[in-house]
Amino acid sequence: MKRICILLLTVLLLLVGCSKADKASVTVESILEVFDSTSYYTQDYSRDVIDEIQNRLTLENDINRIIHIVDQNTAPPNLEWVYVYEFVGEKDAIDFEENRTQYVKTIENGKCVRYGKIVVYGNSELINSIGG
Repeated sequence: MKRICILLLTVLLLLVGCSKADKASVTVESILEVFDSTSYYTQDYSRDVIDEIQNRLTLENDINRIIHIVDQNTAPPNLEWVYVYEFVGEKDAIDFEENRTQYVKTIENGKCVRYGKIVVYGNSELINSIGG
């Protein structure tokens, strides 16, 4: 019985370790691969636009990158969209995730998830496919 418990605990620890590794290995590029289809329009924001957005937020560090993704096969009021924010500091990402989590609760199918310094939010079901 003791061996079975040890074996089960080992398997559980391996599964938890694998899921943490998957989440840690998510990059902006791997997120973009999820939306790599002709139906998705991807806009990488310029530094000027990022600076403008950054000035409206209370951050300790900078935002590296902001990407807006839209499913071109949808239209308002059913438009499917996603934002990807990559921060320099993880604390900024944590704070932004908390803010965006509150926001997406107000929209249909809203989701927000953080992968280290990257925050992804929107209403696309594909957000669930990231890192998996």
